[in-house]
Amino acid sequence: MLIEKITQKYKKKASDETIIKRLMNGEEELYYYHEPAITVKLNQAIDWNFSKVPEGEKKELEEGDTFMFDGRPQVISIVDDDTIKLITSDTGPLALNRIVKEIINPELKMAFADISNIQAEMEFIDKNKMESIVKSDMAYEVVSYEQYKIIKTKLFPGRENILDPKCFMIKINICGNNIPFPSDFYLNKSGIFYDPDFFEEEQIPYIVTDIFNWMYKNIQVLGRHEFETERAEREENEKRKALEEMMSKLGSLNQGMSGQGCSGNCASCSNPCTNPKYTTTP
Repeated sequence: MLIEKITQKYKKKASDETIIKRLMNGEEELYYYHEPAITVKLNQAIDWNFSKVPEGEKKELEEGDTFMFDGRPQVISIVDDDTIKLITSDTGPLALNRIVKEIINPELKMAFADISNIQAEMEFIDKNKMESIVKSDMAYEVVSYEQYKIIKTKLFPGRENILDPKCFMIKINICGNNIPFPSDFYLNKSGIFYDPDFFEEEQIPYIVTDIFNWMYKNIQVLGRHEFETERAEREENEKRKALEEMMSKLGSLNQGMSGQGCSGNCASCSNPCTNPKYTTTP
């Protein structure tokens, strides 16, 4: 989950306590949502490496903190450890319940999913090879937009130079849970290619869930690694280029100074002679 933490703070009021009591009794409120340890769960699901945090602020949500997420003008405040409040939104009445149901909960399920039995490897497919996959006898299934949207927010940061959001393909070799033997699947921008000789269409939603749960837990590390590796390589190239330019300028300077100021008195000069006018050294 990517968020933008903002400097605005929320001060808990007496009216909040009254509303929280109603929420604990099972009632619903337009702009409040109550769930035990919701703040702890959010903190564990947020990718703080790519989220925006004001200078001097903690990379953590605490009571009174306010944040935006999902790239939309949805501002949410932490009332207490178990309660959040929608301050502003463009999605209408009961917006916070809908946000939790459609966006927050699916990501929390991924964050706390058990992937201990899953072994997988991921690689990016070259554009030249994509066409052969598309034209193969593999079946294709469109995947859940809400699930895939979560994965994509973790997939693209730091990979802008190697992934085109409009045209990409990822190969996943995976085994475990709903996939009894190592199998290859191919994800593109909206769906998944799979071998219909081994898997039925009805199995694919469960397989996709396994794939996305694994990607959710692992892309975060892959993204940071590739981002840092690319940055380190870029900085190294810049240093190498600067050094080469400096050496080139130094060489030109030495060449331009060869013979300049030379009096021709070689006997009193202790430096190696580079002046083309003099071919012998007395």
